[in-house]
Amino acid sequence: MKPDEMTESLQKIADEQQALILSFVAPDRSVRISPVGAMSASIDIDDLYEIEKVIEDLDDEGRLPKKLHLVIQTPGGLVHVSTKIANYLRRTFKEIHAFVPYEASSGGTVLCLAADRITMGKLANLTPIDPQRPYDDTWVSTASYQRAVNNFEEKFGKKRPAEIPPPYQQMCARLDPVTLTEMNKSWQDTADVAINLLERSYKPTNKEDRAKIMRTALTLTFTPNPHGHMIDSEEAESIGLRIDQSKKSEILLKSYKKWVKSMLGEEKITHVINHFIPQNDTQKSTTSAAEPAEKAQLPKASKPTTDAKVKKEGK
Repeated sequence: MKPDEMTESLQKIADEQQALILSFVAPDRSVRISPVGAMSASIDIDDLYEIEKVIEDLDDEGRLPKKLHLVIQTPGGLVHVSTKIANYLRRTFKEIHAFVPYEASSGGTVLCLAADRITMGKLANLTPIDPQRPYDDTWVSTASYQRAVNNFEEKFGKKRPAEIPPPYQQMCARLDPVTLTEMNKSWQDTADVAINLLERSYKPTNKEDRAKIMRTALTLTFTPNPHGHMIDSEEAESIGLRIDQSKKSEILLKSYKKWVKSMLGEEKITHVINHFIPQNDTQKSTTSAAEPAEKAQLPKASKPTTDAKVKKEGK
């Protein structure tokens, strides 16, 4: 699809749906920042500022719709920034529909929790949202420390110290209550965020619905799976997320997938945040709050590079 045809198609969707269509797309091309270093896009504070600018500008002009179509393609990033963006969007829009053609990992999954429903492609995935913290020169899930304590209690909780095999005694000696407390505070805070977002998005009306939301949040935050575990649409639905695979949503996803591919080749270390809004035939479509519509162009997609990526906290 040519850029002009894509623009026309997306503008038609915005007009028909009476929705703001907002992209949140991490290019898959690394950007060289030094002779030996490269960075690639992950959720960072600059993304929050750009989203805020787009929405506040439209609101000031009196053109901000009540409905949002959020098109997400991201490997994740800083947990606290993802949380701020999700809460900001949930407070701003009456209805949010998230579309995930390929990937909404970690912080991207947090953004999906702000949506009333999620449409995922056949190749799409979410991931657990358990925050990661440095531990012994590596990064681990904050829930892993508590799981280790639980395992030791299950195996040796009723044994005397002398009955515990020496290797396990040494491992037990390394368990630090302060570290455990800090790890637990981190994952519990993330679980609270998930519960809060899901309650505001799904609007439970009884104890059973609230209990279901609790189970969903705990499944995502206190999981035996690794941080990179890929949750497809079937698993996402099985753990309690509202997955919309209706024919109408699949048609929209097909258009949004082409849009995402057109942005993957941009050389940026921040997400590509473009948008379309409903408007009259006499008005031109707006594709970016950062540049005039008449100058905005949809970049061609390109293959990902193999440059090293910089790992960030919570990614």
